[in-house]
Amino acid sequence: MSSSVKIVRWAALVALAAAVVVGVAFAARSVGGSDASGAQPAGTPAAGAPATPEDASGGEQEPADTGGPAGADGSADAAGETSQAPASTSAPRPVGDPVEVLVRQTYSGWDADSSAIVVGAVVAGVIESGGTCTLTVAQGLTEHTASSKGSADASTTTCGRMSVPGGDLDAGEWTAMVSYESPAANGESQWFSVVVP
Repeated sequence: MSSSVKIVRWAALVALAAAVVVGVAFAARSVGGSDASGAQPAGTPAAGAPATPEDASGGEQEPADTGGPAGADGSADAAGETSQAPASTSAPRPVGDPVEVLVRQTYSGWDADSSAIVVGAVVAGVIESGGTCTLTVAQGLTEHTASSKGSADASTTTCGRMSVPGGDLDAGEWTAMVSYESPAANGESQWFSVVVP
């Protein structure tokens, strides 16, 4: 084989090798470009996939703060209304016991004009109107009563005239007593005698 033939053959081999190298490089560039343009960054949802709340906000979401207090004491319930403890109610104040007062008759006896025992009295120790004065006359097992309303005067409570009709009474001596009663006071007089003719 002549030297010129050898040179031509080696030139052909070199050209073939160069073509192979160029082809491999072009193929590698094509593959790399396709990967770079078709790849999606991590965390990006695929086309057509619904976005999650984390994707929309760019991260995890914190629970919403309602701004209302929570808990049993004064907490907001499901309807947003604040529960309140019932208002305490105080018991009514007890009324004090009535005071003891002294009752004294101012006049007593038989009234011939009205044919009745008549008695008047005053109550010392209280000045008020509206209390009840009661006259009780008794003889043996028989007892009669009469009453009148008390009225306030300058320094005492005055009992109005009280009378027991003579038609209910037997002749003779009767014992009598005047009592007084109101929400604020009570008391009674000593027993005294009245004669029915």
